[in-house]
Amino acid sequence: MNNKKIFISILASLSLGAIAGMLFAPKKGSHTRKIISDKGKEITDYISNSVNDLGTEMHKNYDKKVQQMEEIVSKVINK
Repeated sequence: MNNKKIFISILASLSLGAIAGMLFAPKKGSHTRKIISDKGKEITDYISNSVNDLGTEMHKNYDKKVQQMEEIVSKVINK
């Protein structure tokens, strides 16, 4: 759980740093807002894909553990 908090903190820090850098850059406001919007979409897509990958991996691990438990129960019953 601690690694998850660290990951979220790093991701949030990077995002805020990127936004702050763009806001203080000498560019036109509409251009800066477009950059922020594009980065926001990029980060949202990255997080969404990461969560989906994590869910898939957890599901695989769950199925694997259920199968292992079934094998153990079967061995115990047979003994």
